[in-house]
Amino acid sequence: MKRLKNLEDTKKDLLELQRYVSLVENYQVTTLEKRIIQLYAYTNSISKTLAELNIHLANENRSLVNQQYIIQVIKSYPSDELHSLVRNSYLLKTRNSRRKYTNNVSFR
Repeated sequence: MKRLKNLEDTKKDLLELQRYVSLVENYQVTTLEKRIIQLYAYTNSISKTLAELNIHLANENRSLVNQQYIIQVIKSYPSDELHSLVRNSYLLKTRNSRRKYTNNVSFR
């Protein structure tokens, strides 16, 4: 079981989570990039975002995207508040794997 926080910290966390949920649910999707941000916010998974997005694109007879494109969109300069939150979350989530890669590269 998680350690309980004091009441003030819990209320603060609750308000932040409610704000995030509101941002995701009310996000206006006008471009493919915004659709990627929204799907990633719902799933927090590149592979699930890729699968769901490609199903959506296939139904519209549009060209499919690959995993690298989704990562590129998420890591790009944030265009709005939700993109900024998603980008920060993704970079935190992948920090260890990015560090392993850079530590194994020699610069001789």
